[in-house]
Amino acid sequence: MQFSKSIDKKIDYLSLKKKIFFIAKKPNAIPYVYSFYKKDWGFCMTYKQFQKLNKKNIYHVKIDSAFNKGVMPTAEAKFKGRSEKEILFSTYICHPSMANNEVSGMVVTNAILKYISEKRNLFYTYKFLLAPETIGAIAYINKYKKSLVKNLIAGFNISCVGDDKAFSLLTSKDNNSLADLALKAAIFKKKKFKQFSFLDRGSNERQFCSPLLNLPFCNFSRSLYDKYEEYHSSLDNMNFIKQEALEESLDLLVTIIDAFEIGIYPKSNFIFEPFYSKYNLYPMNCFGSTKKEKNKKLRDFVAYCDGTKNIFEICQIIDLDLTEVLKILRVCKNLKIVSTYHSLLK
Repeated sequence: MQFSKSIDKKIDYLSLKKKIFFIAKKPNAIPYVYSFYKKDWGFCMTYKQFQKLNKKNIYHVKIDSAFNKGVMPTAEAKFKGRSEKEILFSTYICHPSMANNEVSGMVVTNAILKYISEKRNLFYTYKFLLAPETIGAIAYINKYKKSLVKNLIAGFNISCVGDDKAFSLLTSKDNNSLADLALKAAIFKKKKFKQFSFLDRGSNERQFCSPLLNLPFCNFSRSLYDKYEEYHSSLDNMNFIKQEALEESLDLLVTIIDAFEIGIYPKSNFIFEPFYSKYNLYPMNCFGSTKKEKNKKLRDFVAYCDGTKNIFEICQIIDLDLTEVLKILRVCKNLKIVSTYHSLLK
């Protein structure tokens, strides 16, 4: 068991059985069990291994471990933009034997960091945190509380993003933060999309959304932690995660970054509806409707570009995901039909 205290003694089968952890329904899986804050000991094994133990035997149990003062490893990065307003990506590094539950988050977060590091002339400031779950988030928030409260506009915990079973959003407490809207716009059209409320919380969002902070912070997963069979067991291994799933997770988060950077508040450059025929986006006569229907979503998008609705809200209104709306926005900007802003227009 993770963080077991030391022990060296002989005990009978019944005493040993109380200290053995297994998953009877998954006889070939070894569970991941830990005791962080209470000194205890135990062994994790497969159910098949447990069944081989002889009930008549006396067992010599020995764990050679020690608790020593040390430091908590964390990795932080900051990329300064023109604005002090911050977007934060966090993941955790406390049980790396879990491929999806742990390593996938580190892989995708570092890939996002690389993407940001290669961009020029950033508008927003981007921060990254890799630290032990819960206690690492607490230490980070304690260190940067003033800055987070003042500047954080969106935060994303990245966890379990390597499987191909689902796309999951676990919202902030109030389910209306900019982070919630951004992530939902990016994934709500996915076939396997699932949304969870803050009542299902279980990771760093617990700390960032704690009662006296309530920061704009949500969780992105493929299959949400504790919602897939392989979770916290030896079955959560490299065979469980997929390269394609990791790339899909990265692409989704990069799309959110691109949206923030282009300016999330679009505003039409015309008081009235633009003359779309001038841009070859609407037929010059009423005979035939192919072009008219083909570009309807673009016109729907522009119809809501009043400078007060952000691009994530518009995605929901016109029922298109963020990737498609970003394509439309780029076309409209190139044609100078709309302009974009980084803050709400009043």
